Amino acid sequence: MAAPLRPPFRADHVGSLLRPPELRAARERAAKGAITRAALKAVEDKAILDAVRLQEAAGLQGVTDGEFRRAIWHVDFLTGFDGITSTKTNYSVTFKGENGETAGTGSMLAATGRVRRSKPVMVEHFAYLNSVTRRTAKFCMPSPTYLHMRGGRKIIDREAYPDLDAFWVDIATAYRAEIADLAAAGCTYLQLDDVSFSCLCDPEIRDQIARDGEDPSTLPATYARVVNALLAERPASLAVTMHTCRGNHASMWMASGGYDAVAARAHQQQGADARIQGRAEAAHRGGSQIRALGESLPQSAMRLCQQRGGQPPHRRRPAPQAGARGRVGPGDLGNGLRRRQHEGGRRRSGAMRSTPRFGNLRLSSDRMAAR
Repeated sequence: MAAPLRPPFRADHVGSLLRPPELRAARERAAKGAITRAALKAVEDKAILDAVRLQEAAGLQGVTDGEFRRAIWHVDFLTGFDGITSTKTNYSVTFKGENGETAGTGSMLAATGRVRRSKPVMVEHFAYLNSVTRRTAKFCMPSPTYLHMRGGRKIIDREAYPDLDAFWVDIATAYRAEIADLAAAGCTYLQLDDVSFSCLCDPEIRDQIARDGEDPSTLPATYARVVNALLAERPASLAVTMHTCRGNHASMWMASGGYDAVAARAHQQQGADARIQGRAEAAHRGGSQIRALGESLPQSAMRLCQQRGGQPPHRRRPAPQAGARGRVGPGDLGNGLRRRQHEGGRRRSGAMRSTPRFGNLRLSSDRMAAR
């Protein structure tokens, strides 16, 4: 008998799917108080079940809930921690479309107090997904680096955090607790969504970061250390991939430019097993740029992919993906989901890793450069 497949898989999608019309309508009604939270959850449950069955029918081994319980991919998760609030304002850099259109998302966040995890954030979301799939349930978690990148020090309350290192320690502690509970609930596949690395390649965003008082040339190393700290105590049974992209909102993008600005530091990000980039990302960045980032993968991650019968990540044909951040891409999975929604049909068909403690890290740029 063949050994069961383990993540990361040869074919994957980044998690977020286009919200069905009935789910969008239910969310709007719930916001107006026209239906109860329980009624909204029932609509979410059905939409997730339909998406799961479609992913299974498409042959995917890693299955997500489409992030159907979230309004915005990162806001709902991060505001689940005490001390992080949504300001509902726009970032200074807008999303851009092919015909010159621009848009904001009103998704800025701020740390207004000490960050604490007083209760589980989305463990129940995962538990439901895990209960309705026969495949590997993948949970997608936003990286906290995106919170800091959009605004820098000025969006972190100075009274709560006169020392920025204390902020990162609290963030790491909160994430570790959530990851531990996810693993205890049966999660074996975690995807960390970190679009900051792509954003740090964009000249316009780098200029804005500098105006915010941060040094964009040192942030890749800082963020690599932060990600490593988040994953420092993950169980050996938990596979982790890092997803990065140029952003997606209403088929518009935020970031552009090659990975040269971050590839040299990406090797410091040792906590993840592999990176995921979609077909649209490869087309936008160019094969050589994707290769530059792929070659920075830890050797263990490259061996992991090779042992599963594939090629190293930067040599593989891009896997079909179902869009990013709430939009559906050109793959058959997204088309099938939209088609089935419109038709109204439904198809059923141990040990802890040893990693340096975050409290021992020094986040100043000169010490990072010496690493």
